[in-house]
Amino acid sequence: MQKKGIAVKLTATVLALSMVVAAVPKQADAAAKKPVLNKTELTMEKGDKEKLKVKTKGNKLSKIKWKSANSKIAKVSKKGVVTAGDSGSTVVKAVFKVKGEKKKTTLKCDVFVLEQQLAGGWETAADPTITPEIADMMKKAQENLVGVNYEPFALLATQVVAGMNYRVFCRATLVTAKPESYYAIVDVYEDLEKKVSDATVVATTKGSQEAFPVAASGSAVGGMTQAESPVIDPDYLEKFNVFKLPNGGTLPFRPVALLATQVVAGINAVVICERDSDDEDGSLVYQLVSLNLGVDGKATLLDTVPVTPTDADYSVCTNLAPTVVERFASSVKVCILKKDWDKLSTMIAYPIELKKDLKAANAEEFKDIMSKNNLNQKFSEAVRLDDTVKMFARDQGVMLGADGEIWMNEKDGAMKITAINGIIA
Repeated sequence: MQKKGIAVKLTATVLALSMVVAAVPKQADAAAKKPVLNKTELTMEKGDKEKLKVKTKGNKLSKIKWKSANSKIAKVSKKGVVTAGDSGSTVVKAVFKVKGEKKKTTLKCDVFVLEQQLAGGWETAADPTITPEIADMMKKAQENLVGVNYEPFALLATQVVAGMNYRVFCRATLVTAKPESYYAIVDVYEDLEKKVSDATVVATTKGSQEAFPVAASGSAVGGMTQAESPVIDPDYLEKFNVFKLPNGGTLPFRPVALLATQVVAGINAVVICERDSDDEDGSLVYQLVSLNLGVDGKATLLDTVPVTPTDADYSVCTNLAPTVVERFASSVKVCILKKDWDKLSTMIAYPIELKKDLKAANAEEFKDIMSKNNLNQKFSEAVRLDDTVKMFARDQGVMLGADGEIWMNEKDGAMKITAINGIIA
């Protein structure tokens, strides 16, 4: 009797399971035939456009109505084109009826609109003022920028990485008997522990400084005085809408910080501006824009000077990016001026000739030679004066120093020092 009861129970269980298993494919088939959106999530920046479509899966649908829960963040057209607006998140819906069904179907797409960013993830600084924290960071960064003193004037942009990158507009002064000043943009990296581990000059006005010369006293020549604060008066911003190009368009400049002013018949002002580059990657370049704000309320464009990006071409000898080459050269310069032979020894392609009949076959030999000899001051000065930007290059390599004191080249995918001339006194 017990065996028969068990058999009956097993038979019932098997039948129940077979019914469940049989039902699963039918349910799965039904789900597979339901209409879906081509995208269920969009991440966009202001002005971006994306097309949403309903995949019918063979169903006949009524006319689709598109709706946005917040049209300030994302608008949607009658054809499902989503246009990003203010930063934030919202939901875009497609509402319709499937033939044969009584209830309406609603499909949803989550839309996230990011804060508009500069190329490479940089965001324009909300306030260009140099805070005590930024000033302290620049003091630490100066250790990586030997040979030129960089006085921070305005914070241009920031970039969140594993830590933070800061883009700072500085007055740069060569450390020489006759100091020469110009403007430079410096990118500084601060890690999660607030340690500055990298600083790179990314653009300068060197070669164009005569347009807006800076005296050692801090005031520009010709009565143009450095502004006490880089924050731009809102009235200045409105004046930029007055400027017209010959073709009738407006100037593609976005004011970022005030550099200097001069009281004349009205006010002359020099403003640091960012503008979109002509490159397809959407990168930014910077300009110094000089304008006159007349007593009659009219604005006149006086001059513009580019803060030239370091877009040197070293492809004659390496496929590495210009920024990689210039960062390496900057590190070499710092090592030499600090006489850090330990670190410099790791940057050399051996064997290397240091003087006639004097060669170093490896790092230990190089460090031993340098510990027993004095550095040639002429060599040291030549390296100090090189700003490691847009250096001379040929098939032999990239030259650091006006007379070829150091040559660098790519070796196995990395930059190395391939020749050192005149380093020993």
